[in-house]
Amino acid sequence: MPKKISDHRLSGRKAWIVWGITTVVLYILTAAFFHAKQLGLHYMLHMLTTGNDNFVAVWKEYFSTLGNCYQGIYGERRKLVFGLLEFLALHFFVPIKSLYQFIFKFRYLVGLALLCFMVINRYHGDSMGAFDQYVEPGMGSEFTAPVLGQTRAIRSDEWAITTPGKLSSSYGEQPYGRYNELLRGGDTLNMICGIYVGYSTIGKNIFQLFYGILGVEYAFSLAWYGPIFLTFLVSLEFFLILTKKKQLPAVAGSCLVTFSSFYQWWGFPAMIWTMEACLVCFYYLLNTSKLWKKCLLGIGFAISFSSFCTILYPAWQVPFGYAAIALAIWMMIENWEKIKALRWKDYLVIVGMLAFAGSLLFSYLHETSEYITAIGQTVYPGVREETGSFYLQKFLYYFIAPFYPYHDIGNASEYSVFLSLFPLPLIMGCIQWFKDRKNNKVNLILLIVALFFLCYVTVGLPYGIAKATMLTYCTPARMVDAIGYLQVILMVRLLAAPQWNQKEKNKKVMFWCALTASVITVAIAAVYCKRLYPHYISWFLFLGAFGVFVIIAVGICLYRSRWIKVAAMYMIIAVSLFTGLTVRPVMKGFDAIWSKPVAVAIQNIVANDPDGLWIGCGDFFIYPSFLVACGAKTENSNNTYPDMELFTQLDPMGEYEEIYNRYSHVQIELTEDVTSFELVAPDSILIHLNEAKLLELGVDYMMTNYELTDTQNCRFTNLYSANGVFLYHVMERSQAQ
Repeated sequence: MPKKISDHRLSGRKAWIVWGITTVVLYILTAAFFHAKQLGLHYMLHMLTTGNDNFVAVWKEYFSTLGNCYQGIYGERRKLVFGLLEFLALHFFVPIKSLYQFIFKFRYLVGLALLCFMVINRYHGDSMGAFDQYVEPGMGSEFTAPVLGQTRAIRSDEWAITTPGKLSSSYGEQPYGRYNELLRGGDTLNMICGIYVGYSTIGKNIFQLFYGILGVEYAFSLAWYGPIFLTFLVSLEFFLILTKKKQLPAVAGSCLVTFSSFYQWWGFPAMIWTMEACLVCFYYLLNTSKLWKKCLLGIGFAISFSSFCTILYPAWQVPFGYAAIALAIWMMIENWEKIKALRWKDYLVIVGMLAFAGSLLFSYLHETSEYITAIGQTVYPGVREETGSFYLQKFLYYFIAPFYPYHDIGNASEYSVFLSLFPLPLIMGCIQWFKDRKNNKVNLILLIVALFFLCYVTVGLPYGIAKATMLTYCTPARMVDAIGYLQVILMVRLLAAPQWNQKEKNKKVMFWCALTASVITVAIAAVYCKRLYPHYISWFLFLGAFGVFVIIAVGICLYRSRWIKVAAMYMIIAVSLFTGLTVRPVMKGFDAIWSKPVAVAIQNIVANDPDGLWIGCGDFFIYPSFLVACGAKTENSNNTYPDMELFTQLDPMGEYEEIYNRYSHVQIELTEDVTSFELVAPDSILIHLNEAKLLELGVDYMMTNYELTDTQNCRFTNLYSANGVFLYHVMERSQAQ
């Protein structure tokens, strides 16, 4: 027997003293580093090597301005880096197993503390720093740039559409009301396009209630990071149920979901945490005897169920709904005796939670009936129907997905996937069920659902079957994501499975079979991605990724070798963090918008004329979005549902209805010709607006990236012109004279 290696970590008072000294040293070093970086390391090195007088002068300047390292963007970076180093230092003073057991035990308090830290500092992960590329580049405060990370321009639906819509809701005499007076020039539903604080908000997005309590910057931070923390914790509970309380596989599963390229690049799809929360609440409601816990779980179920139903994106909602129903059936089968033993008080709780969920849904449908009617009659996306087609190749992107944050792939959102190792988890999940049918009923249920979905993304389904099962609302590209999620569940169950009893002579055979299957599985993905993007990653990274994924795959296949399974789980956690942790930047507040000189000018104009109507011209849909974020009532801001009143006024004969009756970004270009519409993309239209129509529409102000000259009908008075941006007051020429 090898001699046990003793743990040389300090203990008791000595450990705390040394850790305290280490904390002080780390604090000083991080302050010194970021202050030197703030002054300019290149400048300091140059000055220090040019003579003794300069040496003294440089150090005098360094110490005289040392306090600056606690302010500004370098101060924020110092704060975050110091926190990370402090956590890493704990590993040298506290036994690692004890440290992580403590974190796991108090995971909700740890998560709450981290969330409070992010909110208090007004951090968020929105890529609104991308505005700096289009609106007065280089102008504004230093916080127009991320504190850490980089902006992701590809997330334009977020930073250029959703976020300005939320900010626009905070203006006016009654902020966060039912209607938004800024978007589309007035009377736009906040529940869909901005932030509405009311009863139905509980069932739509409970985090948005805090907009009515906290300041907009703090509430935005909470609503940004809250779903991420909640997804991780709920996923952890979900996988603890599926693995019978096995911690490491559950943590690996939670990381596979929360830090997947799918979850991070798509803007944290809410159907994941809401679906999992429904199942977790339902499971524990059946497995607790305390009435007060049942009541809390019933409330949690009602809120999460309502949130899932109100996502209103059936392309994901329908397949994930099938997955939820399948897992709920398994939970009922597993807990059938407990269901039969329910008391009348338990049934009262169930009826109450269903009534609560129903009231939330009814309230939401009432608030959004206008939107549901309008969007259902649109050309895009209202009448889109699918019956399925071949799309299996998307599964294989998991091989290069970890590198999306570090190497540009183009539309990373569309290429994002779960780390699924397709089709290995399906095959091994089937084998696991075959060897132990009694304890793996969930595998069978998930396999049935997955095979049904696979039919949709291979040969397709007859229209009648697709319509009856509501899969006409789903696209093959979105169905692949749901299948990938099922693969993740099967993968975690395989990692948590008990060891098989194998004869000694079969061990080597099993190992080589597992290794061969793993190499073939990963090689298919590797070869496909290399052919599709031959120069995307270097051969060094290619071979490294190949080796890591093979080890993970072998860990799924080999039940006998515990150390390979443990290594696979640690690699899953590491790969997941590498994949998702750096996707989003760390931004602070809204300086990326509000600190721009033109933003100050717009807000000053709006303060004097709050009812003035604006339009934005130039740089695609960026200017209209920037205007509403600054509080300006903007006619051509994003049409989440079509503004038929405006379009009918411009096109009374309905000649262009096929173009504008859709979800659309609205660009405007002034012309002397007759007003016409152009379809730029499925979600973008360009209005060639006759100059005389400006007065008919009642436009008072314009924001452009080019100079305007007076026309026969209009006079443009320049109110602001700097850094390539122009603000004009629009007046009728006769009135101007």
